[in-house]
Amino acid sequence: MDFPKYDGNIFPDEWINIIQKYYYFWKSRYNLETLEYLDFVKSFVDPTITLQTGIDSFEKLRNALKEDISFAVFKNTNRRKLQSLKYDPERKGGDTSKFISTFRKLCYNAEINDVEEQKKYLYKSLPNNHFDYVSSEFYKKMKNFKSINELIKEFEDIIFEESNLIRNGSIVALKHVATGKYLSSISNLCYTSGSGNQLVFVGSSEPDPNSLWKIQFNEELATSIDTSIRLQHIKSNMYLGINHYHKYRYGYFYCESPTTNHTEVSCGGNEINWKFKYSKLNNYQGYLKSNDIINLSIKKSYDKRILALNGQVEFLRGHDVQFTIGNDTFQEVVCHNERLGRNDELIIETREYLDFVKSLVDPTITLPTGIDSFEKLRNALKEDVSFTVFKNTNKRKLQSLKYDPERKGGDTSKFISTFRKLCYNAEINDIEEQKNYLYKSLPNNHFDYISNEFYEKMKNVNSTNELIKKFEDIIWEESNLIRNKSIVALKHVATGKYLSSIPNLRYTSGSRNQLVFGSSGPDPNSLWKIQFNKELATYTDTSINLQHIKTNMYLGLNNYKDYEDDDYYYYYHKSPTTDHTEVSCGGNEINWNFNHSKLDNYQGYLKSNDIINLSIKKMDRYGDYDTQDGQVEFLRSHDVQFAIGNDAFQEVVCHNERLGGNDEWCIELIHELKFLKFK
Repeated sequence: MDFPKYDGNIFPDEWINIIQKYYYFWKSRYNLETLEYLDFVKSFVDPTITLQTGIDSFEKLRNALKEDISFAVFKNTNRRKLQSLKYDPERKGGDTSKFISTFRKLCYNAEINDVEEQKKYLYKSLPNNHFDYVSSEFYKKMKNFKSINELIKEFEDIIFEESNLIRNGSIVALKHVATGKYLSSISNLCYTSGSGNQLVFVGSSEPDPNSLWKIQFNEELATSIDTSIRLQHIKSNMYLGINHYHKYRYGYFYCESPTTNHTEVSCGGNEINWKFKYSKLNNYQGYLKSNDIINLSIKKSYDKRILALNGQVEFLRGHDVQFTIGNDTFQEVVCHNERLGRNDELIIETREYLDFVKSLVDPTITLPTGIDSFEKLRNALKEDVSFTVFKNTNKRKLQSLKYDPERKGGDTSKFISTFRKLCYNAEINDIEEQKNYLYKSLPNNHFDYISNEFYEKMKNVNSTNELIKKFEDIIWEESNLIRNKSIVALKHVATGKYLSSIPNLRYTSGSRNQLVFGSSGPDPNSLWKIQFNKELATYTDTSINLQHIKTNMYLGLNNYKDYEDDDYYYYYHKSPTTDHTEVSCGGNEINWNFNHSKLDNYQGYLKSNDIINLSIKKMDRYGDYDTQDGQVEFLRSHDVQFAIGNDAFQEVVCHNERLGGNDEWCIELIHELKFLKFK
């Protein structure tokens, strides 16, 4: 059992009470006497607090701790905390219970026992936007209180009343007192006469989404004295109002209701500013709050067909008079200027946000009674069969989800977003199940590369975030794979120059084919289309052709037959300067092989920025490729130059010497956008 230390950050009385509880435990366990236990307790007082001699009781210890300067600091600290304490109601994320607990604790710690002083601190804790209502109520109701319990009880009553105040932007329902039904409207259901606007009627005896309105005014709170309000229908966003129209030569008129020919009330009218007064309280000047019984009135802009400053005031009324639209019957709502009665009374009710949310649940989904929290609502929705259907639907969507890379018009970011959303919706949280769905989303033509990489890299992945990161790494690598007919450039590693050719510029010796050389590119002259027999090229068994983009001619060697010793033999043209084998565009041997320059026996796929050696197998002098005499030579460039006219070119050759840095080429994938820029 840990024994609490005293360091000046707890009220001495509280600490003494705690350690006295420990006394019975220590006495029974170690048979300690009171004085022995007191000496033991004093050893837990922080050494920075000096205790005088002669402390032989808990009472003297308590007094000594209170006389130390640390207690004065402790009390003043709690006073300052009281000064900065601010109350927030639950609708703004606060917690009244915790606030009151903190307030009482701070008063206790600061030894503020005077109820008048407590009132002042409590009042100062109220934020400014409560001033108008709470401050007046606070002082009115707090006058005669003599204890903190009375103070807290009345504060709670005020806060409860405050929570029922109707604020600008509140969601409300208007219950017709006489019939017990709610003022309602239905989106896009319109009168067949009068204005033709969206109709307003007295609807169900239970509030539903069609009976919810957002009340709007210029201040935070509304008074009946000077507040003009608007009522915006939640589902349609249209405002409750009346509608005037102009008749040529006759002036302005108001649309009439379908049955009684009073002023029609609609959603979408051109006069929408209402006033309210309390039906039961004459000259009441308080704030509008939930469950007040009110009359709603509107002042017409036109009187006797002309614009009027003192237009007629009419009141909103609902009654048992009905009208029909198609096969449906509706209870009429009108404005009138007759004597006020019960049909003109409305109870304005704030709808708790939870109730409002529940009203938005489709009526085909039956909610159990007693749902008084969002957690219970969440559980009820999950227990409904619709959620099972929803999850299974998302599983089927996952099963049919297919990934396409950007080069085929896809969007990896959107794909991943969709994949994660479907997993979430289907409640697929098991990482192995997520892996399987992600793997199945890959199209068949990715199988050779991605399937191997996928399972290799996903073995130890334990979270969705890791899964997505690894998938993105694989896709990034996949986007850099060299495919059949990709556009590439070959950069000579040693000199940084690119394998190039120029249309119709030919060697002046040797084959006289289109010359090949190293240039500073990349530019259109250094672009090649790589071709092989499958979609991806492996290092083990792929023969490639390199077709020059600008001329459509293939990179290769050129052999020729010559007569010697009474027979024909095959020879290869020599390069202009070093007499190695000449490399040209337009040769008659064009099948190249490649190997990874840095990795022995590498068996992966060819990809952008790989460092490779390019080789070609020559036939023997008898014209046979299959004999052991066929020479394998490697593509090389070096700083040796040759001239054609006034221009100098860096020689590119094939050789059978020892491989070195001059034989290394970096193959670069030229993506479509970059290729278009070259063109």
